[in-house]
Amino acid sequence: MGRCVDQPHQDRDLVGAARFLSLLDFSALIPVLASYYRRMPTYPMDAMLRLVAYRVLRGHLYLTALWLESSTKPDLASLLGFSKIPSYQAVWHFINVRLKADGFERL
Repeated sequence: MGRCVDQPHQDRDLVGAARFLSLLDFSALIPVLASYYRRMPTYPMDAMLRLVAYRVLRGHLYLTALWLESSTKPDLASLLGFSKIPSYQAVWHFINVRLKADGFERL
């Protein structure tokens, strides 16, 4: 017999992960993140970093899954520190162009 998936429990897990990340202070990392920007970023740097950390905690292998989850759950975006949900392109750019592997290593 198949196992029953408890959807509400999964929602509590994602809110718990987002709430945990919302409590972390990334202020020490802001100068490192700021060195990758030439102008004021469109989205808060600490919120983008929380989104990447959320991706790791939730085990999203594909960026599409992360973006779909964050774009369909506005509470999640606000817990991570966004006033406006970033576009898929903005998230992709932050990870693959802005920081790349060396940026993540520095962090």
